Amino acid sequence: MGSQLIKSQEENQRLRDQNLIYSKDLAELRYQLSVVERRITGMQKTIDAEISRRKYAEKNICEREGCSQRLPELGTFKPKNNHESKSESNSNN
Repeated sequence: MGSQLIKSQEENQRLRDQNLIYSKDLAELRYQLSVVERRITGMQKTIDAEISRRKYAEKNICEREGCSQRLPELGTFKPKNNHESKSESNSNN
């Protein structure tokens, strides 16, 4: 009976040690996941900003050079303030 108790205690200690290792691994994996999620969020913001800029450009910028219908005239285009501030804030990230 005494040897079974010792074996049981040794097995319990081994399982506790293994559990501690798994807990540390889990904490590391959770940290790595949060890093990846943060990167993905940053990339998504960049993509959203690029899509917004392209839509804005397609809607408001004329690329016809040497054409009397070109609006705005070459060299006079200025983005709206709200679009400009979005571009600046996104370029800082």
